[in-house]
Amino acid sequence: MTLNFQWESGFDRNFLLKNLANCRTVKGTTCSFNINYRFWLPVLISAIRADKIVGSLKARCVNNAVHDPTLILTNADGFLARCQQGFDTITKAKKQKYVVLFNITYTGPKLFIRISDGGCRIFWQPQASNRFLKRALAAREKLSHILAARKVPTNIDGLTTLLVHLEAIDVPEAYDQAANSVDRLRGLLNLIVNANRGPNPFAGLGLSTPHAVNSFRLGPYRTVHRTDGELAAEQFWYEPRWSHEGGSVKFFRHTRNNKITHPQMVGQIAT
Repeated sequence: MTLNFQWESGFDRNFLLKNLANCRTVKGTTCSFNINYRFWLPVLISAIRADKIVGSLKARCVNNAVHDPTLILTNADGFLARCQQGFDTITKAKKQKYVVLFNITYTGPKLFIRISDGGCRIFWQPQASNRFLKRALAAREKLSHILAARKVPTNIDGLTTLLVHLEAIDVPEAYDQAANSVDRLRGLLNLIVNANRGPNPFAGLGLSTPHAVNSFRLGPYRTVHRTDGELAAEQFWYEPRWSHEGGSVKFFRHTRNNKITHPQMVGQIAT
């Protein structure tokens, strides 16, 4: 059997699997883990090399193998075979259409209407009357009790909405792909904004509340939807310590000779 997974050189694979086994307790068909699991799992993921075709599914395949109660974590080759089995199962599934709803800390005119990144299409701030957006925001109400229990801020006033359309095997893959595309976009925008900013020599003196350097930041939480606006799964991804006390980006629309200048060229930091 051809494997898309291989062990990286320089890692003691047996030592890693042994420590994961010590973190795991198997009871029938379920597994539970102690706190050390959060340390050893990323190390194990780093110790495994996957082909390009596996892509962002590598971490998921490794995690699923660790969670398999029938797999004894003492056979390094057997562990890779289980990762391969998980990958084959995932990729045989038919892809579906999803839309991931993001918010970012920005206010001002649209920077673009739509932009493509690989298999993702990112739509910038659709109209409030957009039929899909209205249904998606209404569907989010199903999560209100969970959001409240975890003290996740739900007010998105003053934030810009991004809708990411894509095809994926399931909800986790849809979110991972969309998040990677939005992060690439934010990275480019933050690079533009930060180009004229220098280091703050007083940052370590405690004169102000610590805050993110980047101005284009993700909103408090994200959700994955089907194309009709309904939640694809009653779950969400969120920032545990989200704070919006710092300034967000605000581009002002200026005119010159009755022509609107490009908003990216006149960007300023809102304070």
